[in-house]
Amino acid sequence: MAASRRAPARWRGLPVRVRLAAVQGGLILAAGTVVVLVVYFLLARSVDSKVKVISFTNKPTARSPGESVDVIVSMARSYTTEAVDRRLAQARHELLHQLFTTSAACLAVLVVMAALIGWWLAGRMLRPLNRIAETARRLCLDNLHERIELRGPDDELKRLADTFDDMLARIEQAADSQRRFVANASHELRTPLAVQRTVLQLGLAGPMSEKVVRARRELLTINERSERLIEGLLLMAQSDRGLARREPIPLHEVAGEVLAQYTDVAAAAGVRTELRSAPVEISGDRVLITQLLMNLVQNAIRYNRPGGVVEVSVTASGGLTVGNTGQDIPPDKVDELFEPFVRFGEARSGPREGAGLGLSIVRSIVAAHRGVVVARARSGGGLEVSATLSPAGPGLRPRLPQDSRAAGT
Repeated sequence: MAASRRAPARWRGLPVRVRLAAVQGGLILAAGTVVVLVVYFLLARSVDSKVKVISFTNKPTARSPGESVDVIVSMARSYTTEAVDRRLAQARHELLHQLFTTSAACLAVLVVMAALIGWWLAGRMLRPLNRIAETARRLCLDNLHERIELRGPDDELKRLADTFDDMLARIEQAADSQRRFVANASHELRTPLAVQRTVLQLGLAGPMSEKVVRARRELLTINERSERLIEGLLLMAQSDRGLARREPIPLHEVAGEVLAQYTDVAAAAGVRTELRSAPVEISGDRVLITQLLMNLVQNAIRYNRPGGVVEVSVTASGGLTVGNTGQDIPPDKVDELFEPFVRFGEARSGPREGAGLGLSIVRSIVAAHRGVVVARARSGGGLEVSATLSPAGPGLRPRLPQDSRAAGT
């Protein structure tokens, strides 16, 4: 029973083209087998009914012109009737055996030809589906304007391709609407916060009581946190839309610039920084890649311990790894850190200034660059985040290691 259940499962796992070719070959085999068997039995009955045994004298009688004789058996007078029967049975067996062998060989050739023709026909029939699949695999927010535009008769495949094109048009319209919303929100949300900050800084600049000073300081802190939150959300929205343009970016240089920018911050937190890099260019948006590194380095410094280390590594294949020596993190909690507004524990170095969007922004930026990002908890404490980005050049796409889990890509 188990074997019989596994057989259909293996059959369903085969490609459609293979199954169509196998079905056509199987049908030809079944039909040809029936034809061969029917011909075999009909011929056997015909031979039995039409054989004539002609007894000859010592000198065989010549057949007269136009005489219809199915089988002429020449026998010597000394042959007995039993010998003649045996000879006839042998001749019948050889005739039918040759017929069966020849028919089986021809049927085998016919089945192979039918399977090959079925393979070719299935390929032509499935070509539109392959085109639809390739288009769907290639599409992202950067190239939603592309369409399948399948030409041909108005059949099921044509209607499927047209439906897919209509769906792409609706998605493109929704993406454009989102872009306009983000652009408007970027202005409408930033302007009131900037006005509030200006009023707090200038309108309350004179002599104030301690209570007013404390309230002003808290309001400015809340204002700055709101600005960072809005900036983070808008940055996530921008990266989720995809990249409007791509350019070669020297990843090793950007990593060095960002790490140099945070050297003083790390020193103030009692954290040491290390950089190991190999020259490599990736394809993407330099502003977003810089923000990616800034978020990773900020988190590595903020969630570290005094005397700890922040390690930044860039490989020649476009790999970026940032690790620190912070607190212990349960391995089953690592993936949750990529969710918005999720933190594990409190910041060990510096105040808790983040909005909880650091790794969420990292995931969005890496996804916009068609890369993969994974994180793992270090055995001695801390977190290591690794991102693989597309090197500059056509046809190159990163691959996720088999023993790692992708975060949101």
